[in-house]
Amino acid sequence: MYAAMAPDVEVDEEAADARLRAITRDPLLRHATLFAGDRHWLNGDSGEALDAYTRYLEELPVGPFTAYALRRQASSLMRLRRDDEAIEVYERVDAMAPDHADSHLDLGVLYRERGELDRALEAFARARSILPERSTYAIALGNTLMIAGRADEAIPELESAVAAKPTALRAQLGLDAALLESGRA
Repeated sequence: MYAAMAPDVEVDEEAADARLRAITRDPLLRHATLFAGDRHWLNGDSGEALDAYTRYLEELPVGPFTAYALRRQASSLMRLRRDDEAIEVYERVDAMAPDHADSHLDLGVLYRERGELDRALEAFARARSILPERSTYAIALGNTLMIAGRADEAIPELESAVAAKPTALRAQLGLDAALLESGRA
């Protein structure tokens, strides 16, 4: 009721003061914009998510969730098919969190879609070296090796993926193709 009667400036000051009091009581609320971005991202609203992550990074450019926010920003850009921008942001994430395997996976996908197979293979190999037990990384690396015409190198990756996750159809089909390609029908 008071907000409707007060001028905009007073409402903005009131809101800022209320936010500061809330953050003082619960410091996690400092990251409310990040949580809003996650809500949009999880609901598939990539444009709104990108806006929220961008605002969050403007509000708090250095903090405990910077790499996370950048990764989600890059993912949103990727979903919006703004691949060049997504690659730039993933490369920033790599500089901040070089051991984040999923970032290497996403970067590899972007490179592969652009036809940059050597860079894709490097990104997938990095993801695989960080978390070797993840079948997703072995599938990505093995199938990209197949695209690059390197069936013999793809076979162990795809065998590893099938062993780790026998129900993974992409792993099974990739392995079948690699074995056929290498003359091991």
